[in-house]
Amino acid sequence: MPTASATTRRARPPRGPLSIFMVEDEPLVQDSLRVVLGGFLGAEVVGSAHSETEAISWLQAHDDAWRLAVVDLFLQQGTGLGVLSWLAPMKNGRTVIALTNAATRANRAQCLQLGADAVFDKSEEINEFLSFCESRSTGLPAAQPTATSRATGRA
Repeated sequence: MPTASATTRRARPPRGPLSIFMVEDEPLVQDSLRVVLGGFLGAEVVGSAHSETEAISWLQAHDDAWRLAVVDLFLQQGTGLGVLSWLAPMKNGRTVIALTNAATRANRAQCLQLGADAVFDKSEEINEFLSFCESRSTGLPAAQPTATSRATGRA
């Protein structure tokens, strides 16, 4: 069966439960996110990667398999910024989230500039992250940022 290049093929996000691709190098964090996203949203993690190279390889091979990507910034090899940069022209209406322990104002701005739809701090904004994912799953708008988060530049 011939395959089209990931750069020329139009992805059709799958229907049904929210399908998530996760780029996270910490196995414990990856497992915890799988449990929470599956239990809270009924979402399915359809693929995962521990490095930039592994993430890009998976995404090239499974262009139609995901609707939401969750990307950590610091990886075993490469960076989440490289993944975000690669994903930018491939989104086709899908959602990309940066979830990191390094959610500084500069990192947030860079992630958004590279095409992330949202940036969340793993340790301080997990509820906001889950609400945002839920909004992508249901099609309902996510809760608006608080006045404090607007003042600090947090998403």
